[in-house]
Amino acid sequence: WIRFYVRQGTQSELNLAGIGESTIHPDFVDFVRLARAAVGPRVKIIFATNGIKHDEEMVKGIAPYKPEVVVSLHRPEKAGLAVQMYHKYGLLQGVSSHPATEPNSWAGQVEWPDNGPTLPCQWLQGGKAFVLADGRISRCCLDATGDGVIGHVDDPIGSIETSPCTLCKGC
Repeated sequence: WIRFYVRQGTQSELNLAGIGESTIHPDFVDFVRLARAAVGPRVKIIFATNGIKHDEEMVKGIAPYKPEVVVSLHRPEKAGLAVQMYHKYGLLQGVSSHPATEPNSWAGQVEWPDNGPTLPCQWLQGGKAFVLADGRISRCCLDATGDGVIGHVDDPIGSIETSPCTLCKGC
C-alpha cells in the first residue's frame, strides 16, 4: 500500500504504528529496513515506543534507515534508557507524557475516570488516516477492532465515509 501512495505523491510520512508496542516484533529491524526501501529517502518514517523492548543492537540496527522516534513516558523505568539510546543514534524526535497528563480512552480500550479535556486527535487534525494491514482505512490509529473503518484503499476517494469518529473522547 505504501508504495502505491508514494507513487501517487500523497505519502509524506509512514508511521509504523501498531496496536501495542511495535518494537517487540522479532523482525522489527527488518520491517524498518523494508519500509525505507519502499518509501525512499524523502518520506519520513516515524514510530512511537514506550521503550519496553530496546537494546543497543536494535537501535543501532534501525539507525541507518533514519526513522524518527517518539518515546512515550508511560513506562518510565523503560523510557529513560530508550530516550538515551535513540538520542545517541540521532533518531529521537521527542518524548510524550500525554498518556499520563492528558489521557484518552485509547479508542475505548482503556476506561479512565473523567479527567477533564483531552487533546484533540492528532490524526484527525492532520487529515490523516490509518491503513490496516488488509487495506481497510480507519480514522483512528488505536482502532484495534476496526470499529472506525471508513473504507478501503481500493475504494474511489469520493466513496470514503466522512462521518465523525467517536472512538475517543477527543475525537
